[in-house]
Amino acid sequence: MNMQLSIKDLRVNTIIGIYPEERTKAQEILFNIDIIFDAKNPANSDNISQTIDYYKLSESIADFVQATSYNLLEKLIYDISTFIMQDKQIISCHIEACKTQIKTRAKSISLSFTNCR
Repeated sequence: MNMQLSIKDLRVNTIIGIYPEERTKAQEILFNIDIIFDAKNPANSDNISQTIDYYKLSESIADFVQATSYNLLEKLIYDISTFIMQDKQIISCHIEACKTQIKTRAKSISLSFTNCR
């Protein structure tokens, strides 16, 4: 039995970008993350130790991102997906990252990636 966990609008500040001004000041990145996981055990046990603790996962993703510095959003979301997929009950994760402080006429840009077992 599979279920989907969605983490919406996770806001994290980090150094990201290729332009000199992006390398000196952290920018806010907005993440939307969907995780498909095997929910057989938690559905039958009603025990937090049998499932994905969304609070701990959100905090660990935020800590991971804040401790890093990337030139490319592509590399950042790939590394986040690899980090998330370390949990063996996770079947897939889809990450969308939105960068709002950009050098363009657009309001924002977003990039998404799906990682599957």
